[in-house]
Amino acid sequence: MPENTPRKHEEENKDMSDIRGNFQSSTVTRLSGGDQLRQMRITADGALYTADWFQAQLQEGRMYCANAGTASSPITFGAGSIDTTEPDLHIAVPSGTTLVLAELRLVMETFGTTAIFEVMASYGTGGTAGTDTAVTPTNLRSDAPLSSAVTVGDASAADATYTTTNVVEFWREGAAKAVTVGTADDDSAWPPTSLVWSYKTAGFAPVLIGASQLQVFAAAQAGTGFITAIWAEVPSTSITA
Repeated sequence: MPENTPRKHEEENKDMSDIRGNFQSSTVTRLSGGDQLRQMRITADGALYTADWFQAQLQEGRMYCANAGTASSPITFGAGSIDTTEPDLHIAVPSGTTLVLAELRLVMETFGTTAIFEVMASYGTGGTAGTDTAVTPTNLRSDAPLSSAVTVGDASAADATYTTTNVVEFWREGAAKAVTVGTADDDSAWPPTSLVWSYKTAGFAPVLIGASQLQVFAAAQAGTGFITAIWAEVPSTSITA
């Protein structure tokens, strides 16, 4: 048997765990897929190269993006304080599919006149979307090898049903002081115009096993703006089995 082969090392180290890899930096061996086996890729000092879980899902074609508002056309958010029947973004996950949330991004274009500003995102089961504008999720892999199974809508007409079971309100932001944004002599601090929730900063990624719902709210006196959601979709059997 040739020296320095995987099987040779297996026979020599039957009673111990051993991780070995190929040092590849400038010249990388890439396989075409299938069931081909290869050694792990390592640095010169033996450290493993690893991919983020979400990046691995993206390369498989399982990452998606939904935009509430596009280009220079924002959506109109719910007016006043948060109304749970009026989500500004609603994602319904069907049975058999699991959504793992990576990021939510909110950009405010206008706030209106004097009023508080509230942001909240939640998920659970038992909710319905109501009347809203359909949003088509986009695959984050440019050749779009897979299609999203979830249903997305924005700018609800205040006839949605808030989630009723295992409700998790996992993101809150806002400005507690009611001010008229844009008044020249107002010395109050401006509310934030761009807000981001990310699994990297939160330390966890919500797992929505279908059937379940994700809802995002951005309430101001007369707010308009944009919401972007980024997530992975996998078969629920890969999580629950």
